[in-house]
This record gives sequence, C-alpha cells and structure tokens, in this order.
Amino acid sequence: MDFCGLEAKRMQHKVVSHNEWLEARKRHLADEKEFTKQRDRLSQARRDLPWERVEKDYEFEGPNGRASLSELFGDRSQLVIYHAMFNPDTASESTTWTTDAPCMVCSFWMDNFDGVVVHLNHRDVTMAAVSYAPYEHLAAYRKRMGRPRRNSRPSTTWPAGRSGSVARAATGRASRP
Repeated sequence: MDFCGLEAKRMQHKVVSHNEWLEARKRHLADEKEFTKQRDRLSQARRDLPWERVEKDYEFEGPNGRASLSELFGDRSQLVIYHAMFNPDTASESTTWTTDAPCMVCSFWMDNFDGVVVHLNHRDVTMAAVSYAPYEHLAAYRKRMGRPRRNSRPSTTWPAGRSGSVARAATGRASRP
C-alpha cells in the first residue's frame, strides 16, 4: 500500500544488516557527542559574556496599562523576555507574521509558556512575551486563540506593550536595572 508516495521514498533509503546499522549508529553517536560538547562550550561562552547596563527607558503597555522594564521584573530578580515577531505595520508575504497574527513559530512557543511559568517563578524568574504590535492586536489574537496568557510589547522606539504575570515564563536571564 502506498500512502502519498511514502512507499517509494522508503524504498529509496539504504537498508542494511543489524551489524552495519550498529556501526553507522556508533559513528553517528560519536558525532552527536562531539556536537553536544561544542554546544556546551558555546553555551558557557554565552553565559560568560558581560552584561550591558540598560540605560534606556523602555515602556510596555498591556491589560493593566503602562509599565517600565524594571516593573516587568515584578518581585523577582531575573527577567526573561521572549520577543514574538508581530508587527502589523511591516507584515508582508515575506514575513512570518501577518497583519493579525504573530509568527507561526512564535505562536507555537507561546502556546507552551503557561506550564513553564510556575517553575521559573519558583526560581526567581519572571517572563514576559513582547512584540512590536499594538497591545490591542495582541489582545484580539489572544482572544481568538483562546489563550489565557497576556501578551505585550515594548515601547520608546517600540510601540508600547506590557505583559501580565501569566505571560511571564522561559529562557534566558537579565539583571534588574
């Protein structure tokens, strides 16, 4: 039985004995382990980078009005900001976002933040999702998608946007200004 040409594709793949497969898998595993070591070194080098003092007055707007960057930390000492690519003013056929929705990959990741937030909060980390889109666009998208989280966006040179505590979650770290 052929499902959409899958049988033909599968048959083009090399089929070998168990011993040949095991040898190929061992070579591949050695490459994976070296890649892991390289990624670990690169990750450590990133963590060792110096921090930059934030002197600009960023402002965010969200469901509770405006807030400064410092206020996004809440009562925690670390802040993770996830930049969701969404700017209705620049949306086009060449962008991953549209005039009424963030980037599809950003949307996928944001769909999964809620379960992570509680763990970060217990580790003194707050997360905010931000975007160039006006808050009204984010709120409309959130409602359309049935999401409880609050999205936001930064301002000054960026349009304003603030995230509430539910939108706070996941990967990186910043020092309180």
